Amino acid sequence: MNDMRNILHGVAIGDALGFPVQFKPRSQRRKSPVVGMGKYKDEDGQIRSFSEELTGLWSDDTSLTLCLAESLIRSFDLKDQAERFVAWLDKGYLSARDHAFDVGQQTTESLARVRFILESGHYAELEHLASDADEYSNGNGSLMRILPLVLYIKGMPTQQQFDLVRKASALTHPHIRSSICCFYYLRMAEHIIDGLGKFKAYSQACRETKTLMRQINCPEKEFEILHRLLDVDIGSLSEDEIDSGGYVVSTLEASIWCLLTTDSYPEAVLRAVNLGDDSDTTGAITGGLAALLYGYEAIPKEWIGKLKKPELFDDIVNRWQNR
Repeated sequence: MNDMRNILHGVAIGDALGFPVQFKPRSQRRKSPVVGMGKYKDEDGQIRSFSEELTGLWSDDTSLTLCLAESLIRSFDLKDQAERFVAWLDKGYLSARDHAFDVGQQTTESLARVRFILESGHYAELEHLASDADEYSNGNGSLMRILPLVLYIKGMPTQQQFDLVRKASALTHPHIRSSICCFYYLRMAEHIIDGLGKFKAYSQACRETKTLMRQINCPEKEFEILHRLLDVDIGSLSEDEIDSGGYVVSTLEASIWCLLTTDSYPEAVLRAVNLGDDSDTTGAITGGLAALLYGYEAIPKEWIGKLKKPELFDDIVNRWQNR
């Protein structure tokens, strides 16, 4: 099984399904749901198509996932990750449109700081970006790109895993809350790769994240904010209790909910994008886990065939296999 292929295509398909309708409210998706790659059902029940330009178009979620995956082919190198992220922002490196687009404000601001560090030559500063300074900078921009890291940290001791996750997340989202959500997501992904079912992988990730938070003396406020992820059965919640906005905690909850309440890759990602709001990112994060769970073969071939720039995915997957 090629887990890197699962990850990259799983993320990209979810991203591309949701991108044409991102930031539209859930009420609109209930009336006019996405039903396939580049396709939606109108209010009269007729199947319609998005434009050719939007069909199969993936966004910053996938670009930064590709950047991290390519960097990890060598090893875990923060300077290399940072250089690729800045190249994406400045030059459209590994972008579906040859320029960066759909860029979040937090990511833009953080990468400006990273660019300054790279230009100054003080590379050691990249190791110390993690900070609790601004809890209002907890968008989902590191969670959306972090999944390839599971293949590098898999099998490492928990504390070592978290240290690397924290550094990788902090390039754009330095608050500990974003790092914990990334860690939780990757623990669930690792258990799925190891063959645990989705419910067992979820319960294990809950326990392990709570244990880690105690070990690192996480502020009590973080336990309160992550209460539903740590202590509530997310799968038992109703759709109306799920927020699909751009806040990292909400996105992680929504993605896990979509995985737990469906039984196939297409069902999971379509449920994710039809939650509305930050539909491409919810689709991408759900899609990565769902592809690890169900496999590349579970992704409709028609959807894969419509992805923009398929050669970028094949190149990284092949180099990952041959590293």
